[in-house]
Amino acid sequence: MNDRVAERTIADFGQQWTAYRDNSGYYGSLELLRDMFGPLLSPEDLAGRRVLEIGSGTGRIAAMLLAAGVAHVTAVEPSPAFDVLRENLQPHADRVTFLRLTGDAVPPGADVDFVFSIGVLHHIPDPDPVVREVADLEVDGGALDAGAAEVDAEGKVGHLPTVTSRGCS
Repeated sequence: MNDRVAERTIADFGQQWTAYRDNSGYYGSLELLRDMFGPLLSPEDLAGRRVLEIGSGTGRIAAMLLAAGVAHVTAVEPSPAFDVLRENLQPHADRVTFLRLTGDAVPPGADVDFVFSIGVLHHIPDPDPVVREVADLEVDGGALDAGAAEVDAEGKVGHLPTVTSRGCS
């Protein structure tokens, strides 16, 4: 993949999240988190857990997870929005590790129960390295099963790799 495209994508999102910092109201609420996860996972299931979030942006999802009672969030954000992320999550800084790096550079051995990357993978020009990195993490007591689809401008559906606890396919 063209590194310039990846760098530009990171820069563009950094610019957006630096300009649009606010996560108030329903947009940043526990209610929205509940609506996003639906019957798959309740906020109560997250209480006391350790979470890795890839592509944290302004900290919107991380703040929702913290409001759900997550014990600790490792927030990964490569863009200039990293400073906004730190600012927005400052009230919870004792429960957050901030990493300014890309999702494919997450240090091995992360001690987590869940990994989230909500609304991010489909924006990464080459998501395979990120998906493979997450697949290599040992998530305590859990299995990894994730997939995503994207629709191009002509309405054609393409699928990103499906990941299971046994690796990428």
